[in-house]
Formats: sequence, structure tokens, C-alpha cells
Amino acid sequence: DGNSLTYGYDLPSDSSYPSKLATLAPFNSNGSTVSNYGVSGQSTIDMLNDYSSQIAPLYNANQNSVLVAWELTNDLYNTGNTDTVINRMVRYCEAGRATGFKVIVMTGISRKITGTTSGGDNQSSFNSKMATINTYLKTNFASFSDGIVSLDETFTDFNDTGKYLADGVHLSGPGYTLVAVAVKTKILEL
Repeated sequence: DGNSLTYGYDLPSDSSYPSKLATLAPFNSNGSTVSNYGVSGQSTIDMLNDYSSQIAPLYNANQNSVLVAWELTNDLYNTGNTDTVINRMVRYCEAGRATGFKVIVMTGISRKITGTTSGGDNQSSFNSKMATINTYLKTNFASFSDGIVSLDETFTDFNDTGKYLADGVHLSGPGYTLVAVAVKTKILEL
């Protein structure tokens, strides 16, 4: 579940990280179902509001059910409040665990900001706040999730057109391959 980064904004549907994950061994041959519930523009509060109707029904007690949560940037863009962003993601992950999912949370990534966000941040303050959120997640993830993928360590320069699209916000096909491999590694560690 997530935002446009999970959805695979502005790329063919087979380029999103969930689509790429589904093609990797062992998921491509062991009967795994990989679903993409990413929505462009979705924030964590949207994910929370949709959880019981969209995500919870996917849980299957007879299989390894893993929920990967990747959305921090839209919440921060809209609110500008690190505590709000953290609290919403923690609540989302806790809901997943309460349902029975193994939950993986992913850190936010650096992104380009043109002008000022709805939450009042410029480029520097936005990415500084994202770093604060990521530090919290990396320090405390075990209290609300089963694993973390630290994408902020891979995606540090939004001008890197090998990983990002020209908008400096969304990822390129090769960028999504890096995400898929990182998620696969974490799932296999659970």
C-alpha cells in the first residue's frame, strides 16, 4: 500500500516495484500473489481510512501475508508536521499487525520541492523533516512493524536520473528495480 511511488507513477504498469517484485524468485514461482494498492496522491491518512475495506480483506491466515507500507512524502507535503506523519504511519502498521500481517515499513526518500509545500516547507526543510521521520522509523520500527527497508540510504539525490524521473519526485524503472530487490530481501528475512 502506498502513494504514487508504489503505484509506479508515469511508467508502464510492469515497471512499479510491486510488479517487478512479482517477477523475482521465489515470488515468480511459489504461488505468491503480489498486489499493488498504490494510489497517486494518496497520503497515510487515506491509507488508514481505506485499510479495513481494501487491505485487511487481503489477509490470509493460511499463507505468509506481508504488508509493505510506503507513504510518508505526501503526508509530510500536506501537513509539514513530523509527529503527525510518524503517528499515522505507526497506526497504519499497527493495524496491519493486528490483522495478522507481517508488516514492512519503508523510509521516505529525498525529493525535489518547487516553491513551498502545502505544509509550508521549502526544499531544505522538507528533506530535513523527512530525515527526522526516517531516523525515528529506523530507531523504533520493531515496536510497530516486523521489518524496515531503508530506502533513504539508496535514494539520496533526486537529480540522479538513473534512479529518479526528471521530476525529481518519482522513480525510474531502474530505481524501482532497486526497491523491488530491497523489499524481496526484507521479505525473505522475515
